[in-house]
Amino acid sequence: MLKSASIFVLLLLLMSQFQPATASSPQNPLLTSDGVILSSQGIHKFDRATLELVWSSLPDVHTFDPVIGDGLIFVGSTQGLYALSPDDGSIVWHIESLQTIFSPATTNTFDALFAGSLHGEIYAISPSDGTINWRQQLNGWVYSPVVLTDLEQLWIGGQAHEAVALGIKNGEVLNRLSLDQESIFSPDLLDQQQLVYNLFNGTCVVINASTATVVGQLKGASQSRHLIYNLKNNEETYTRVFEGGWFSPIQLGDNQIVYFLKDYKQPNQIRAVKLDVGKT
Repeated sequence: MLKSASIFVLLLLLMSQFQPATASSPQNPLLTSDGVILSSQGIHKFDRATLELVWSSLPDVHTFDPVIGDGLIFVGSTQGLYALSPDDGSIVWHIESLQTIFSPATTNTFDALFAGSLHGEIYAISPSDGTINWRQQLNGWVYSPVVLTDLEQLWIGGQAHEAVALGIKNGEVLNRLSLDQESIFSPDLLDQQQLVYNLFNGTCVVINASTATVVGQLKGASQSRHLIYNLKNNEETYTRVFEGGWFSPIQLGDNQIVYFLKDYKQPNQIRAVKLDVGKT
């Protein structure tokens, strides 16, 4: 079991150069200064240099992408939101009622975590002790938001066919934009003005948060493939069919996004894929 997990980490490291390096963004695997944190039926830490297992935590818990901030590892699960010690994986705090299928977004600017839940609420949480500062009821499952610190906004998606902007400090609903479909997991932050949603019908929607308007949209065929989306002229620049279970958009540089289309709603496996993309 541990040997196969180590091989899995090694393969997934191939993807690290194509993912945002910001530790406050949920990633799987999550690369830290001294380790690789992997979510796979629990949370596992491997030594970054040797890939030897350091510790395992939350056995038999269906965990999602880990995120690190305020000296702790945070991970969502259908059994609640957990904060773990990065030293030994011990549980620092646990909010059992916050059942989620994604991990929280963090921001040092506001010293807070923001997490969506399966029961339609979004929470603002103190990262040090798990205190709930505010919560806002929305419609259907909601995923964790992206945090736009400059605008003091959170943008969130979920089962409802809409993108919702909330105020960071009190959870006030600021804007709602209608979408063709429900979104796939959390939106992805491009910069402090723009974000991107993946929808179940294969549409990639780019939103300008400062104006609360859709500034780009690309619809793809319902098949397993990835595309590079050029943010400057809103067009597809590269496509290739491949196997895998990816849903979330990945940004490459300042102007391009890779996003993934599947013809089923949930992935049955995750594979490591190394993308070699030439000039576009």
